[in-house]
Amino acid sequence: MSNKNLSKSNIILCITSVFLMILFIISFTKINSNNVLKDKRKPVKTAVINPKNIDKITRMQIYEGNGDSKKITLIKINNLWYTDTDPFIKNSQNQDKMDFLIPAEQIKVSQMLEYFSQTINVYKRSEKLKEKNDFGLTDSSTIHLRYYMDGEIFNEVLFGKTDFAKTSRYMMSKTNTTVYEISTNIDQFLTMVEQNWTEPYIISQVILGKINASDIQKIKITEYDNENQFTKLLVPSDERFLQISSKLLELRHGGKGKIMENENPSLPVFKLEYELGNKCSITQIFYPVERTSENDVTEYTIITEYSKPEHKTVRNVSYKISAWTFDKIIELTD
Repeated sequence: MSNKNLSKSNIILCITSVFLMILFIISFTKINSNNVLKDKRKPVKTAVINPKNIDKITRMQIYEGNGDSKKITLIKINNLWYTDTDPFIKNSQNQDKMDFLIPAEQIKVSQMLEYFSQTINVYKRSEKLKEKNDFGLTDSSTIHLRYYMDGEIFNEVLFGKTDFAKTSRYMMSKTNTTVYEISTNIDQFLTMVEQNWTEPYIISQVILGKINASDIQKIKITEYDNENQFTKLLVPSDERFLQISSKLLELRHGGKGKIMENENPSLPVFKLEYELGNKCSITQIFYPVERTSENDVTEYTIITEYSKPEHKTVRNVSYKISAWTFDKIIELTD
């Protein structure tokens, strides 16, 4: 090939390269332009729950689909929040069910209410929910947030699928078919796992207030062996009393325990009675509820009564614990 032809080929290659480079730059400019346009969507400023109603809410339910499987209920009683897995408790007068609710993690509920009442940016996705859509707002995976005021259904918000980037989730009100996109930051409060909402300790730090090991003045221990009972006392003068009290306060439950049926009640195997310095008291009775054999218990229920002076019962709570936790209690109090 002559030098003249080689030079001509080089010129063509250079022109082609420049042309391709220009196309490459234009493609990026177009992408950036689209992103700018997307970022310029006009946000709608709103709150999931009207902040004026937050203090009036007495009950909230978070459930998936029709509520037959995944569900959690949060109930406010005397300014404290409790949890239950039954999403359709009628009202706070249903004493049989209300007696055994587990205290909720108060900080998490407060954080949720604060987040739901904040004015945030959402983006309108559709004016109307069409019969055929991919929002996930009408199927078995839809997450419902239902909240009540004074025992009546007040409102319900539905949360559907996430968008392609998984940064937004589709949302609409039960009373309005406009579909919005909301940040997936809200997902932290849409969990229906009981342990994520309940106060974790077998001795509540909520019902009677914060309890330290030094607040415990006496522990009465009762062991049941058929018809026989063996009782002993632990008091602050005992060498290991403070250590035992501290360890008992650290133990955790596994959720709501099975309430004893009247027709076939289990016999108690163990009881702990705590007397606090402010004259409040706590009584815990342990029942075996799950066995692999007659002598191999895998799960226990603790029926716990929290009382204030003059034997005024404040709350009864039913916890479940594993055999490991029960054995740890026996070891500590032996």
